[in-house]
Amino acid sequence: MTTNEKINEFTDFLGDHTDPIGEQQKKIKEEESFQKLAKFLDEQQKKLIDLIEIDYEYVTDIEFDGIDHSDAPDYCDAYICSACYHDIEMCDELLDKLNEDRDFVYDKLINYLY
Repeated sequence: MTTNEKINEFTDFLGDHTDPIGEQQKKIKEEESFQKLAKFLDEQQKKLIDLIEIDYEYVTDIEFDGIDHSDAPDYCDAYICSACYHDIEMCDELLDKLNEDRDFVYDKLINYLY
């Protein structure tokens, strides 16, 4: 077998892996692109959440956490841990926005407890 035949046989054996460093760099660039896209989408989601005005009439199935009865009647650590909006479970970001309205949280908590 000639040298060229041996080289051809060896490159055939390697197949698509003849440039492992190039492949690794390509994967790194793809990962960086994916991370940039994920960051962009996260920022856009936050902007959209900020634009949403919650119509409290459609908030249902409210569950609470952080209830400390020794803190009654303030219950300042209580928060809404899950709820539905238009019968769809709210994401954490919307729950955070909902919990910012402490008057709403307190009113619903009192109804929940009593």
